[in-house]
Amino acid sequence: MLNKYRLNYHCNTQFIGREQAKLDFVELARKLFPEQQDAITDFEKNYDLTLEGEDRQKMVVQWLIKNNFYWQLVHTLTRTTSDPKRLAYIRLGLKDIYEAIFNLFKKQLYFKEMYVVIDITE
Repeated sequence: MLNKYRLNYHCNTQFIGREQAKLDFVELARKLFPEQQDAITDFEKNYDLTLEGEDRQKMVVQWLIKNNFYWQLVHTLTRTTSDPKRLAYIRLGLKDIYEAIFNLFKKQLYFKEMYVVIDITE
């Protein structure tokens, strides 16, 4: 079971900053997916940490739907380990994916409110 408190503590105290998070993510990807060096280099050059809002959201979704290391790395590591020190290396991917999905739902692109009206008669 993942101890979310330990993961949050570890990420916030020992690994600070999106730039370092990207370097850690790329370093791990290079070790685990040596056959995808071109995609990793593309990620390193084009994954823009300065984007905010919808632009970041679009970029994250584009990387998610590509058939490359990005989703494989996040998916594989979250399934195979619960160690916060190991999961801290994918904090960039986890946070960006979470925020992109959260914002899509927040904008109600994939979620519509539904009201149920019940008529009670005696």
